[in-house]
Amino acid sequence: MKLKMHRLVIGALATAAMTLTGAAMAGIPGVDVPPNVTISSLNLNGSACPPGTAYVELTEDLQAFVITYDEFHATAGPGVPLQESVKSCTATINLSFPAGWSWTVSSVAYSGSAQLDSYVTGRFSSKLSFPGQLPVSREVRLPGPTLVGGQDFDLVGDYTIANWSTCGRNRPMTALATVQVDNSANRRRSGVIRVSQQTGEFQMVFNIDWRRCY
Repeated sequence: MKLKMHRLVIGALATAAMTLTGAAMAGIPGVDVPPNVTISSLNLNGSACPPGTAYVELTEDLQAFVITYDEFHATAGPGVPLQESVKSCTATINLSFPAGWSWTVSSVAYSGSAQLDSYVTGRFSSKLSFPGQLPVSREVRLPGPTLVGGQDFDLVGDYTIANWSTCGRNRPMTALATVQVDNSANRRRSGVIRVSQQTGEFQMVFNIDWRRCY
């Protein structure tokens, strides 16, 4: 997936306009998306995204937004404090786009590296909601002893129930993403989830579907 490199470096709050024009979209056949989409406001908060360690991009085809973490480390094992096993980040993102469109997140992809002993599981969950709507959730798991030695991984969790934005209103989506290293089946075993060995980053890709509405 090619990313258009307009970065939002996140402190407590960042606001930007990341725009692709209709002319730029003309070269991408078979894609029904609105022109002139921007991220009008954004807030990231949580243990996984302390100030200055994360940024957000829209993909060039306007079919995803990507949260990239320069620092990410969730670990569990003997002597490790329990709070170190769970890392979360709440993203409140507002997209600006022309009237007559609605959007939803269809899936969330995670990429990084992991080393998990047997009886240790990596849990990747996301909960999405628009104002006035019930949240939808999805979890994918990476069971140990997968990736012994700390190899890179890519996981995708598809949403079977769509939570669409209200037609004609640009309202923010709240996305809570949580990564947990769970060794509750055997506290003597260890595991860690962290940035990719290849890229030095941990990424969450929120894939977007668009539809016309009236």
